[in-house]
Amino acid sequence: MSDILKLPQQAQDVIDAYAGLDFGHDRLVACPYFINKRAGRRMQIPALVGKGTPEEIIEEVKVHAKMKRLDFAEMSAEEIEGFMRQEGIGVDCSGFLAHVMRAYVFAHITQDLFRLLRQRRGLLSRILFRMHPEKNINVALLASEANSEEVLDVNDILPGDFVISKNEEHVYIVSEVYKEGDSVKKLHYWQSGEKENVCDGSIVISDSAKPLLKQTWEPEQELHGQAQVRRLKCVQ
Repeated sequence: MSDILKLPQQAQDVIDAYAGLDFGHDRLVACPYFINKRAGRRMQIPALVGKGTPEEIIEEVKVHAKMKRLDFAEMSAEEIEGFMRQEGIGVDCSGFLAHVMRAYVFAHITQDLFRLLRQRRGLLSRILFRMHPEKNINVALLASEANSEEVLDVNDILPGDFVISKNEEHVYIVSEVYKEGDSVKKLHYWQSGEKENVCDGSIVISDSAKPLLKQTWEPEQELHGQAQVRRLKCVQ
């Protein structure tokens, strides 16, 4: 018997909003990847440090276009995407995951993920996190033992689980799980990728006895020897 397990619609809606930022007049733009590497940007608004919601990102693009005195109404989707890259407006992989998972957690337990995540650092860091949680969430925090646990069996993977790669520098979220009986046959995932913007892909499970790293990734990904599946503890 075949079955497809999916994310709650609230979480999928967030993914769809990033995958097609709606600038009106049929102009849909897959949100570019952007990671903040400049310390001077840390205190700026989320949309400028790779942590904004789709709505915040759209609004910030319009603000920047106005500041540059551009005729935003006449810009094509391709021009908008290029402008976003030029201005450093987009979302990084953990910012994307955090907002999708926030919707996922609320759909399951009607609580705010940002208030449930546990910080491991000092008092000042915890205060800053409480003030601006979306700007202080990274892959390491989500993958920490305080906030998530590893899923060891491929056949136990569920929508909402996330895959850590590149020494905790990149993350994918599982959106759909295709099963036949108790066996997982394929996973559908989403990511904010450095080369692909917000995009999806799949993992074909040829042998569930092997780790996810040894399965077939379509398109092929640079995993750097790591593909660890984790699940937030707050939804257990």
